[in-house]
Amino acid sequence: MSLDFEKLNFENCEDEPIHIPEQVQSFGYLVAIGTEDFRIKIYSENFLEILKDKNPLELDLFNLLDSQSEALLKCSFERVESASKRLPVELRFKEEVHASGSCDYDVVVYRSNEYFVLELEPGFNSEPNYRAKHYIKDYEHRVLDVWSGSKSMKELTQEVAETVRQITHYDRVFVYKFTMDGCGKVISESKVEGMESFLNIHYPAGDIPEQARELYRKNWVRMDPNIDAKGSKLLPAIDESGRGPLDLTHSSIRSMSPIHRQYIKNLGVKATFSISLIAKGRLWGMITCHNREPLYLCQRLRVECENLSQLFSWHLYANQEVIRREKRVKADNAIHYVLEQILNNKSLGEVFRHREKEVLEIMDADGFMYYSTSETVSLGTCPRPENILNEFSSGDPLVKNDASEMQICNENGEIISGILHIPLAKGRSDFIAWFRKERDVLEKWVCLDSETDPDASKKERLQPRKHFTVQKKINRGKCKKWSRLDLEMAEHFQTVFLAYSVEVQRKMREELDGLIKLDQSKNQFLAQVAHELKNPLSPIASGVELLQIEKDKHKREKIHQSIHRQLGQLKRMVEDLLDIARVARGQISLRNEIVSLNDIVHFSEETVRELVLEKNHKLTIKLPEQELTFRGDKVRLTQVFSNLLHNAAKYTNPGGEILLSAEEVNDHVSIKIKDNGIGIPKDKLDSIFTVFTQVDPAGDHVRGGLGIGLSLVRGIVEMYGGKVLARSPGPGQGSEFEVLLPVHHEYT
Repeated sequence: MSLDFEKLNFENCEDEPIHIPEQVQSFGYLVAIGTEDFRIKIYSENFLEILKDKNPLELDLFNLLDSQSEALLKCSFERVESASKRLPVELRFKEEVHASGSCDYDVVVYRSNEYFVLELEPGFNSEPNYRAKHYIKDYEHRVLDVWSGSKSMKELTQEVAETVRQITHYDRVFVYKFTMDGCGKVISESKVEGMESFLNIHYPAGDIPEQARELYRKNWVRMDPNIDAKGSKLLPAIDESGRGPLDLTHSSIRSMSPIHRQYIKNLGVKATFSISLIAKGRLWGMITCHNREPLYLCQRLRVECENLSQLFSWHLYANQEVIRREKRVKADNAIHYVLEQILNNKSLGEVFRHREKEVLEIMDADGFMYYSTSETVSLGTCPRPENILNEFSSGDPLVKNDASEMQICNENGEIISGILHIPLAKGRSDFIAWFRKERDVLEKWVCLDSETDPDASKKERLQPRKHFTVQKKINRGKCKKWSRLDLEMAEHFQTVFLAYSVEVQRKMREELDGLIKLDQSKNQFLAQVAHELKNPLSPIASGVELLQIEKDKHKREKIHQSIHRQLGQLKRMVEDLLDIARVARGQISLRNEIVSLNDIVHFSEETVRELVLEKNHKLTIKLPEQELTFRGDKVRLTQVFSNLLHNAAKYTNPGGEILLSAEEVNDHVSIKIKDNGIGIPKDKLDSIFTVFTQVDPAGDHVRGGLGIGLSLVRGIVEMYGGKVLARSPGPGQGSEFEVLLPVHHEYT
């Protein structure tokens, strides 16, 4: 059968409807019957050769078979209905309807839309088939022994190639593996001596187009025992009967595409047989057999080869799972380490750079990048982030293996040929990406002598020829191709970085909320500072004016005293502001001398005595009988307890009670100041020590002051290695402040 090259659309052969060729190969016969009445609706033209009646249309198929075959076939129909697969069965025609020869046939049965389809091939005597099955089983056991001890994919595929060649006796058997982009490569081969080797041959994606790969995934076995044999068309023809085309997706005798047959001829092959290899529901590759002369394999032998390929596919899956699990364990270990370090407040970049070699080896990559609007982490060879953002804007993972598809280099000018880009979330620019540098790749393909590229025009490559050449070429600008396992591992990393990115965003929102609140508190604080500074300035200004006109000595003395008091208050506020600034910068000057707790408490009580008497409070002081001493600055520590006593007096209603007590606890002196004043809300117990925070800056109990006393208290105490704690049951229930300072023991 010749091709009309001017009419065929070679460049779009992926649109060819190869599942409905409307003819079968001449080594088999096809009958399609109705699923309800079991009458023949469609048959192959050569089916007439085996029947005495030359018009089988609408005949009841069961009337053509012996009783045992009828029962067996009805059972097969039920199983095919539920399994949606083809099943083998042995049938015998009645001698009175059969034309001549043996009435026994090997049959496969499957469902195709509204038909049950039977494909028949002449049966053979049982003895050769019995020996063949045992012969194949022997090889299956041998292969299983090899599988159990084998560790490499090369060993597994080489053994199955050799086993299939010994079973089929084809000249060449090779294992072909698909890549993610639809291209493929021969990874193992078994052949007779003298034949050109196809090992490492590259096949462009167009050689086995998408619709062919989908067909191979559904139908595991295909054979064309004689490329030059003429096919047998289906009757009645579509244009004569008005029926739709018969779907031969599951057919074992479907005629091959004329384009595919010419492709096989150009390889110098007369017979071909191929078996699909399926892993995790995907077409992993194929076992392909070529013979230089026509060679038919009986149906039973093909079924056994299909069983063998299914067994091998399961082991292939198991082998991939072992590799995947090992890689996953390495990835999990790296990820767990990263998470552990991040929880210990180490930066993401620092952690990943510490494990750079391990992280890159997991993906066999030269570089890695994590990018977000707030942070970028780069390992190894990476381009600039803006180059990636300009090149990849899709929200889906993208895989590139060829520098010609993009123009990206690293900072040293080296070409980046491979990119595995995983967005963290759709609609956002955050991503992780893995990079592979350009590598020289030796590529082999089968072609005409004049071809220089495996992706040359299909029309040129399919021109009939009597010989072929294995061409070799060094490809530059490409990299080792990313695999599905690489993509799976990258997506595994993506979940971790997505969680990290979300956590970073959450912390940023918290920090932003905190800054907003801090800014509001700062504004309130500045307003309070202005107000408090204005309070003493007003009477000072008034006093100065009065001094200019007042002549009475006694009155002038009172004015001087008033100005002096206001200046003292103003000085204390300025000193507090300076002190809080010094504490924040760690520049406050502290003496280191042995001081007595009794002295500190006495000086502090003196500073607040006037306010306590004014508000009619009861101040009780309970100190240990044995004097407690510690190292510190007497002035600053007096400032600490004066502030705490002053707050207790100020925020307690008149007639209140204040208790100052002290005791030694585990080499620390604990000083507690407790009152029955206005109390503190529980959600404010931590924030009251912040510079710009007040419990209720606009409340009724604000009676002057800047509200920075507690921040100053904590700063001074912590400089001595101590700490300050605040407690309160809640508003209206009083407060307690505890200061813990290291005690000093004098040893004699």
